[in-house]
Order: sequence, then structure tokens, then C-alpha cells
Amino acid sequence: MKIEKFKMQYYHDIVELWRRAGIGVGSSDTKDEVAAVLERNPDLFLVGKEDGKIMAGVIGTFDGRRGYVHHLTVDPDYQKKDMGN
Repeated sequence: MKIEKFKMQYYHDIVELWRRAGIGVGSSDTKDEVAAVLERNPDLFLVGKEDGKIMAGVIGTFDGRRGYVHHLTVDPDYQKKDMGN
């Protein structure tokens, strides 16, 4: 798996991944909201790719004191295949 920074061109792919993995997509997951998170924390929004396909993702945020993990996701087709090791 190759890990890289999220780019807005991946927006529709990441939303589809969240849905496939059972993560609720809500009002904070609009394109504008995701772009705002990416702008504030560009090094903490990551995707994992296998054969060019996004198969994992995580949004990390930092408020200056605490760090948070949001939408930690692995595509159901890739779960339990030691991708997280």
C-alpha cells in the first residue's frame, strides 16, 4: 500500500469509500467542509492506495493542543488482509 496526502480530486472516491465502509456521511463531509479540513491540516489527511485505487483513508486534525482521528477507513474488500501492519 502506498500512503499519500489527500487531494481534493479524490473527494468523490473518499466519500464512496466512507459509504462502502459504513461511515455516515453528513453535513460536515461536503466538498467545502472537506476542503476546509484539508486546508487547516494538509499533512494529516491521508489516503492509502493499492494499484492506484484508494482503499484506505484517515482525517487527522490538530487544534493546537489535541489531535483527533476522523473517518479512519479501510475498504471492506481490503479489511483483514494485514494492510494496517
